[in-house]
Amino acid sequence: VPALAVGAVLSYSAVRLNEYGLLFGLWMACYGLCHMPYRHSLPVANYWVGVFYMVVGCLLLLWPGVSFVRPWPMGVVFCVGELAGGWILHRNRITTAEEKS
Repeated sequence: VPALAVGAVLSYSAVRLNEYGLLFGLWMACYGLCHMPYRHSLPVANYWVGVFYMVVGCLLLLWPGVSFVRPWPMGVVFCVGELAGGWILHRNRITTAEEKS
């Protein structure tokens, strides 16, 4: 929750300053931070999905010309990240089931 709360304040600040191009990077970086506390309760590979989100979020914050009206970067990054996270959790479920039998 703290990372999402900070993300909300940063988002509000960016909108208030008409810096809409920063929103995608802020959201990705904060979402990546939300993955960090779960590294002990979820598969370790899920931590790396969070690192992926943070790195890409930081790159988008530094990349000139990111536009809020072209959502492709955010869509592609979240598609890749969520597919990777889903695959990791699915793979872990199969491995855990095999260990139990």
